[in-house]
Amino acid sequence: MLRISPFLPQQFWSFRVLLSICAALPVFFVQTFAQHLFTETSSDQQTRRLQMTFSKNTLVENTSLQRQGVQARAEGGIELEAGQARGSLVFMSIPIRLADVSPFLCFSLKLRMETAEAGNVRVFVRPASNEDNVINEWTELTFDHHCEGASGEGTTVVSAKADETTLTTNLAFLPKDARTVQLRIELARSFLRRNPLLRSLEIFANNPGGTNTEFLTSLQHGIIPRSEVNTTSQILSKNTTAVQNSTFPRPTFVTRTEWGCPWGQTSGPNTLTPTTPTHLIVHHSFSPGNNVTDWPAAVRGVWSFHVNSNGWSDIGYNWLIDPSGNIYQGRAWVDTNDNTQGAHFCGFNRATMGVCMLGDFNSQVPSEAAQKSLVRLLAYRSSASGVSVLATSYHPSSMRTLNNISGHRDGCATDCPGNMLYPLLPTLRQRVFAIQNPPSVRNPNAVISSREAAQVSCAVRANGSDTDVFVEWGNFRSGTPTSFTNRRLVQRVNASVSAETSISTSLSNLDPTLRYAFRFVAQNSDTSATSEQRDFSTMSTNVQTFLQSSSFLISPSPASSEAFVWYRLEEASRVQLRLVSSTGAPVLTLADGTSEQAAGEYRLPLNISTLASGVYYCQLQVRNNFVGEQKIVPIVIMK
Repeated sequence: MLRISPFLPQQFWSFRVLLSICAALPVFFVQTFAQHLFTETSSDQQTRRLQMTFSKNTLVENTSLQRQGVQARAEGGIELEAGQARGSLVFMSIPIRLADVSPFLCFSLKLRMETAEAGNVRVFVRPASNEDNVINEWTELTFDHHCEGASGEGTTVVSAKADETTLTTNLAFLPKDARTVQLRIELARSFLRRNPLLRSLEIFANNPGGTNTEFLTSLQHGIIPRSEVNTTSQILSKNTTAVQNSTFPRPTFVTRTEWGCPWGQTSGPNTLTPTTPTHLIVHHSFSPGNNVTDWPAAVRGVWSFHVNSNGWSDIGYNWLIDPSGNIYQGRAWVDTNDNTQGAHFCGFNRATMGVCMLGDFNSQVPSEAAQKSLVRLLAYRSSASGVSVLATSYHPSSMRTLNNISGHRDGCATDCPGNMLYPLLPTLRQRVFAIQNPPSVRNPNAVISSREAAQVSCAVRANGSDTDVFVEWGNFRSGTPTSFTNRRLVQRVNASVSAETSISTSLSNLDPTLRYAFRFVAQNSDTSATSEQRDFSTMSTNVQTFLQSSSFLISPSPASSEAFVWYRLEEASRVQLRLVSSTGAPVLTLADGTSEQAAGEYRLPLNISTLASGVYYCQLQVRNNFVGEQKIVPIVIMK
């Protein structure tokens, strides 16, 4: 057994006592101690900003910091130790003093660096709960590149001092019960950079507050409730109508007041700048760390992040879209014009519109509902601004030739709009084109093939998009809307086919005692066109003559209230046309044969409303200078 000499210096015993006391300190003391590392630069009931500048004594004085391979410079700042390629700095416990956080905690960091760029730094966060001290897994925070560039809002990302850079992480949504956070900052040398130097660190935390349950439920079901109290009539009057010469209507959206913007429909104390968009930029929010269901709260968090952390005039995006397909008004408008210059495209914001798909789309594809809303929004904005959605053009602000619908990464080095969303942009451009250029379908026609079959046809123009042509049919009853219970794909017309195309198909296994209605539907990716409706019966009687009167048709058969008799004369003739019963007794006379009718087509109504159900016969007698002919065809009346 090792025994400690009683003759050790008094200073040693004092040191041991100090260690014992420190070991017994409660967790809250360490948290409070860690809190003093930071200076609170701003605070209110919803938002906190904490800042720490690294002095030469930072690593010596603060036992709540853990380090590996890093050291403090004499003049301040944290850098890699000599000979080290990598190193890390870990903050063990930083308290986040926000009460009643709901539905999640919005969190981000801002690093002021020298001789560094995003590739030299990685940042991780791990939230903890005071109640049970359960620590979640480390989550990496990627860097936000919305501020970078040479023009537009947020250009303070690059300091006037050489090699000085501010790196801001994307907003993370942490669990609402997080009371403290751990931070890990990893530094690495690069081939083209000197030793990266971390000068200071700023923490942004925000409680966005939960959304009213009734309103949130409505949004989750795709219903945007409207209230005269919280929505300006000026916004509502233009919410779903075509504006600014747009041939495509502005989609319904959630206004700033409705999603809870602290400034409502205005830009608060700031004056915003109008612009004419020539390029439409797609983003994702890339906010990891929580399965979000309250997306209005996420929009409020993004607004606070952009305004209170980045110091921008307003939220950076012009529009935002959640996974349910709800569209949110972003940056405030100049008057009633949504052509406001935002802060979203690497500092090159002039002549752009920015729309953010809410969510992280590096590892998953946006929902179809969100994609459809994006297509409709881009169709509206491109139509209003005269933007050719499939074309490329020069963007003077960025000095690049870009697709007129581009992703954020087309302007600077960023993953945005995500590795799963960005490859969809060519398809989305085509979908926008398709919704602006719907197909056309016309001239539906039916030819009776037999008592159980008919050949139906139409003419279709694809108008530049792959178009599927469907036929729909169902039982027809006069005065009652037809239920098209049958639907079948007939043909796909390729986008490259510019001419109008004739489409036909056979309907078989039909019931001769029924009358059918049919129509054609031409459908591309996001829009469709429907032909007019036609009806037919396979029991319609069509007698072809070998003499001068060439055709004789009664339709419909069976009939319930009215039928039509159609015949064509090749020569002027005297015509006797009458309806007789099954015994041969005359029932109705349509033409008595005393006067001559000119050559041509005749279509006469046959009013059978007063007749009882049964089988009747229509007699047609034709007499002219050449022939004398009689035809008898049956007609079935069913009531």
